[in-house]
Amino acid sequence: MVYEGTSGIGHGQHIVFLAGDHEYRSEESLPALGRLLAKHHGFKCTVLFNIDPESGEIVAGTPSNIPHMEALETADLAVVFLRFQNLPAEQMKHLDAYLSRGGPVVGMRTATHAFQIRAGQQGLRAIRRLKTMS
Repeated sequence: MVYEGTSGIGHGQHIVFLAGDHEYRSEESLPALGRLLAKHHGFKCTVLFNIDPESGEIVAGTPSNIPHMEALETADLAVVFLRFQNLPAEQMKHLDAYLSRGGPVVGMRTATHAFQIRAGQQGLRAIRRLKTMS
């Protein structure tokens, strides 16, 4: 979901929101925040969700599948509202690249435990980068 801002202090800046928790309805609150920031301040806001790969529907928290993480390649800010995600390596590589280039992150609510990745799994490097930023 993309909200294109047209004018305002944020025009030309891109915010990517990552929504995926089990309890706090990030899939509802982050689109509302993105819409407001685009409409009133001109930011381009992309909201990415957990998507059921079989049905294509937005699901709250599971399964750990957030398509289009490549949106982070043009992000000026990432807003993370995730809980216990274990994303595939193909998706985590985009977060790792974003963090490697020094991309800023705002963590909301459950961002203190956004990921649940076991030792040896792909994506652990991105998680370590997040921990050193806090």
